[in-house]
Amino acid sequence: MRRRVSWLIPIALWPTLALSQAMGQAQTTRVQEWTLKYVLVGGLAGVTRSLTLSHDGRLAVTERFPDQRVEVKASEALIAKGTAFVRSARETTSTNPRGRALPDVPYATLTVSSAGGDFRVDFTPAANALLTDARREAITRAIGGAWSQSGWTPCTPPQQLTASNVDPPIDDLRLTDGTFAVTWRGTTADLQGRYSLSVENGGIELTPEPGRTAPRDFSGKGTFSITGSQLTLRNVWFGTQQARQKPNICELTFTRK
Repeated sequence: MRRRVSWLIPIALWPTLALSQAMGQAQTTRVQEWTLKYVLVGGLAGVTRSLTLSHDGRLAVTERFPDQRVEVKASEALIAKGTAFVRSARETTSTNPRGRALPDVPYATLTVSSAGGDFRVDFTPAANALLTDARREAITRAIGGAWSQSGWTPCTPPQQLTASNVDPPIDDLRLTDGTFAVTWRGTTADLQGRYSLSVENGGIELTPEPGRTAPRDFSGKGTFSITGSQLTLRNVWFGTQQARQKPNICELTFTRK
């Protein structure tokens, strides 16, 4: 059985020692410039995840399993949460008796850069909540916008590809605040509905709006990944438009307009 690894793995894999005095001098109520960075590495699956949030609104997430690489502008509310956390954070040092990461165990660090110094800080419930909110906001914002289909990947290598089993590409895919709209190139067909994300595992589910006839081979449940200006949907099919039968496609690739 494959175990699911939580996106957040506390720094407290080993006992820690809080040193609040050093942080207290740097993190007064006057603190304005700061950067918070979370990094997770290691494990049997080769997990690599990082999140960066700064006072100026830079919000970046990079991770594998699921693959995501996004950078967006953070909301004012999230920046305010980050500022409040930085002001109350406490420095910590690892007392791992081995002096190194344990084999096959993911190792996480949380660092605040502020007042000219870098401080490794406690993984508190407030830190976990902030990181969870920041990751959700980064990915939710990154997937929004206008996309155009730029490629596709077959489920299995096709023996022969003819015009009769090729469907027109999606000219415009709009994802906006939980709603989607699709138009195909060279056709008058369109489709609207709603979508929801499972940010933890990269899942997406699209549902046509009630009362609207969707193509009978529509399949809206799959996974997504975002790397820069590219969106990939796996096991999602918006419906066959012209081909004689559903093309043997398992992955759709889109480029941001």
